[in-house]
Amino acid sequence: NKFEDDLSDDIQVNRIIPKKNIASRAQLIELLKSTFNQSKFENSEDVANYLVNCGIKRVVLIDEFQRFFLRRVNGFEILNELQKVIRISQDQVFWVVNLAEISANYLRKTTSIHEFFAWNIQLQALNQKQVRQLIMKRHLVSGFKLIYSDSIAPKTAKLSKMNSLEKQ
Repeated sequence: NKFEDDLSDDIQVNRIIPKKNIASRAQLIELLKSTFNQSKFENSEDVANYLVNCGIKRVVLIDEFQRFFLRRVNGFEILNELQKVIRISQDQVFWVVNLAEISANYLRKTTSIHEFFAWNIQLQALNQKQVRQLIMKRHLVSGFKLIYSDSIAPKTAKLSKMNSLEKQ
Protein backbone atom coordinates (compact mmCIF):
# COMPACT_ATOMS: atom_id res chain seq x y z
CA ASN A 1 0.00 0.00 0.00
CA LYS A 2 2.84 2.36 0.84
CA PHE A 3 4.57 1.47 -2.43
CA GLU A 4 1.36 2.22 -4.34
CA ASP A 5 0.80 5.54 -2.52
CA ASP A 6 4.36 6.69 -3.18
CA LEU A 7 4.16 5.90 -6.90
CA SER A 8 0.62 6.92 -7.80
CA ASP A 9 1.49 10.60 -8.40
CA ASP A 10 4.42 9.85 -10.69
CA ILE A 11 3.46 6.76 -12.67
CA GLN A 12 0.36 4.81 -13.70
CA VAL A 13 -0.39 2.16 -11.05
CA ASN A 14 -2.95 -0.59 -11.57
CA ARG A 15 -3.88 -3.01 -8.81
CA ILE A 16 -5.38 -6.42 -9.48
CA ILE A 17 -7.37 -7.64 -6.50
CA PRO A 18 -9.20 -10.90 -7.18
CA LYS A 19 -12.20 -11.37 -4.91
CA LYS A 20 -12.27 -15.15 -5.52
CA ASN A 21 -10.19 -17.85 -7.16
CA ILE A 22 -9.85 -17.36 -10.90
CA ALA A 23 -10.73 -20.73 -12.40
CA SER A 24 -11.22 -19.95 -16.10
CA ARG A 25 -9.74 -17.83 -18.87
CA ALA A 26 -13.03 -15.92 -19.10
CA GLN A 27 -12.80 -14.93 -15.42
CA LEU A 28 -9.19 -13.83 -15.90
CA ILE A 29 -10.05 -11.70 -18.92
CA GLU A 30 -12.99 -10.07 -17.09
CA LEU A 31 -10.71 -9.22 -14.17
CA LEU A 32 -8.11 -7.71 -16.52
CA LYS A 33 -10.80 -5.78 -18.43
CA SER A 34 -11.95 -4.12 -15.23
CA THR A 35 -8.39 -3.52 -13.96
CA PHE A 36 -7.25 -1.75 -17.14
CA ASN A 37 -10.68 -0.26 -17.95
CA GLN A 38 -10.76 -1.91 -21.38
CA SER A 39 -13.73 -3.74 -22.83
CA LYS A 40 -12.10 -5.03 -26.02
CA PHE A 41 -9.93 -7.80 -24.52
CA GLU A 42 -10.76 -11.24 -25.93
CA ASN A 43 -7.73 -13.18 -24.64
CA SER A 44 -4.42 -12.81 -22.81
CA GLU A 45 -2.61 -11.80 -26.02
CA ASP A 46 -4.96 -8.81 -26.37
CA VAL A 47 -4.10 -7.75 -22.81
CA ALA A 48 -0.37 -8.10 -23.43
CA ASN A 49 -0.58 -6.21 -26.74
CA TYR A 50 -2.51 -3.40 -25.07
CA LEU A 51 0.09 -3.08 -22.32
CA VAL A 52 2.94 -3.09 -24.85
CA ASN A 53 1.36 -0.66 -27.32
CA CYS A 54 -0.59 1.78 -25.12
CA GLY A 55 2.47 4.00 -24.65
CA ILE A 56 2.19 4.09 -20.86
CA LYS A 57 4.89 2.76 -18.56
CA ARG A 58 3.15 1.44 -15.47
CA VAL A 59 3.37 -0.63 -12.34
CA VAL A 60 0.87 -3.45 -11.88
CA LEU A 61 0.35 -4.82 -8.38
CA ILE A 62 -1.27 -8.24 -8.06
CA ASP A 63 -2.68 -9.13 -4.66
CA GLU A 64 -3.23 -12.73 -3.60
CA PHE A 65 -1.35 -14.33 -6.49
CA GLN A 66 -2.42 -17.71 -5.09
CA ARG A 67 -5.90 -17.05 -6.48
CA PHE A 68 -4.57 -17.56 -10.02
CA PHE A 69 -3.90 -21.28 -9.70
CA LEU A 70 -5.78 -24.26 -8.35
CA ARG A 71 -4.27 -27.29 -6.64
CA ARG A 72 -5.61 -29.84 -9.09
CA VAL A 73 -4.80 -31.40 -12.47
CA ASN A 74 -4.57 -28.59 -15.07
CA GLY A 75 -4.82 -26.10 -12.21
CA PHE A 76 -1.96 -23.98 -13.57
CA GLU A 77 -3.75 -22.93 -16.78
CA ILE A 78 -4.66 -19.45 -15.49
CA LEU A 79 -1.26 -18.95 -13.86
CA ASN A 80 0.36 -19.77 -17.22
CA GLU A 81 -1.91 -17.26 -19.01
CA LEU A 82 -1.00 -14.55 -16.53
CA GLN A 83 2.69 -15.40 -16.82
CA LYS A 84 2.38 -15.02 -20.59
CA VAL A 85 0.98 -11.49 -20.17
CA ILE A 86 3.77 -10.64 -17.72
CA ARG A 87 6.49 -12.04 -19.97
CA ILE A 88 5.29 -10.19 -23.10
CA SER A 89 4.78 -6.85 -21.33
CA GLN A 90 7.78 -6.88 -18.98
CA ASP A 91 9.58 -4.06 -20.82
CA GLN A 92 6.64 -1.66 -20.33
CA VAL A 93 5.25 -2.90 -17.03
CA PHE A 94 6.88 -3.42 -13.64
CA TRP A 95 4.94 -6.31 -12.15
CA VAL A 96 4.72 -6.78 -8.37
CA VAL A 97 2.88 -9.78 -6.94
CA ASN A 98 2.27 -10.92 -3.42
CA LEU A 99 1.82 -14.53 -2.54
CA ALA A 100 1.13 -16.35 0.72
CA GLU A 101 4.15 -18.24 2.03
CA ILE A 102 2.43 -21.64 1.92
CA SER A 103 1.44 -21.05 -1.71
CA ALA A 104 4.95 -19.90 -2.59
CA ASN A 105 6.35 -23.11 -1.12
CA TYR A 106 3.81 -25.16 -3.08
CA LEU A 107 4.68 -23.41 -6.35
CA ARG A 108 8.40 -23.74 -5.65
CA LYS A 109 7.94 -27.51 -5.39
CA THR A 110 5.55 -27.96 -8.32
CA THR A 111 6.70 -25.32 -10.81
CA SER A 112 9.70 -23.10 -11.42
CA ILE A 113 7.77 -19.94 -10.48
CA HIS A 114 10.66 -18.60 -8.38
CA GLU A 115 12.79 -18.53 -11.55
CA PHE A 116 10.14 -16.56 -13.42
CA PHE A 117 10.47 -13.44 -11.27
CA ALA A 118 13.73 -11.50 -11.07
CA TRP A 119 13.42 -10.77 -7.33
CA ASN A 120 11.77 -12.82 -4.66
CA ILE A 121 11.42 -11.08 -1.31
CA GLN A 122 10.29 -13.16 1.62
CA LEU A 123 8.79 -11.11 4.44
CA GLN A 124 8.98 -12.43 7.97
CA ALA A 125 6.01 -12.58 10.30
CA LEU A 126 5.65 -9.75 12.77
CA ASN A 127 5.99 -10.54 16.45
CA GLN A 128 3.43 -9.40 19.05
CA LYS A 129 5.44 -6.31 20.00
CA GLN A 130 5.74 -5.17 16.37
CA VAL A 131 2.01 -5.67 15.79
CA ARG A 132 1.22 -3.66 18.92
CA GLN A 133 3.56 -0.82 17.81
CA LEU A 134 1.96 -0.69 14.35
CA ILE A 135 -1.55 -0.60 15.80
CA MET A 136 -0.64 2.13 18.25
CA LYS A 137 1.14 4.19 15.59
CA ARG A 138 -1.89 3.91 13.29
CA HIS A 139 -4.31 4.98 15.98
CA LEU A 140 -2.14 7.84 17.23
CA VAL A 141 -2.50 9.49 13.81
CA SER A 142 -6.17 8.55 13.47
CA GLY A 143 -7.38 10.67 16.39
CA PHE A 144 -9.00 7.73 18.17
CA LYS A 145 -8.16 6.98 21.78
CA LEU A 146 -7.37 3.31 21.55
CA ILE A 147 -6.51 1.34 24.66
CA TYR A 148 -4.57 -1.78 23.77
CA SER A 149 -4.94 -4.65 26.20
CA ASP A 150 -2.91 -7.84 26.01
CA SER A 151 -5.63 -9.77 27.78
CA ILE A 152 -9.24 -10.13 26.79
CA ALA A 153 -11.66 -9.31 29.60
CA PRO A 154 -14.03 -12.16 30.36
CA LYS A 155 -17.72 -11.55 29.80
CA THR A 156 -19.42 -10.51 32.95
CA ALA A 157 -23.02 -11.13 33.88
CA LYS A 158 -23.65 -7.39 33.76
CA LEU A 159 -22.26 -7.16 30.22
CA SER A 160 -24.33 -10.07 28.96
CA LYS A 161 -27.53 -8.39 30.22
CA MET A 162 -26.88 -5.17 28.25
CA ASN A 163 -28.37 -4.55 24.84
CA SER A 164 -26.03 -3.83 21.93
CA LEU A 165 -26.27 -0.02 22.33
CA GLU A 166 -25.38 -0.23 26.02
CA LYS A 167 -22.44 -2.53 25.20
CA GLN A 168 -21.11 0.07 22.77
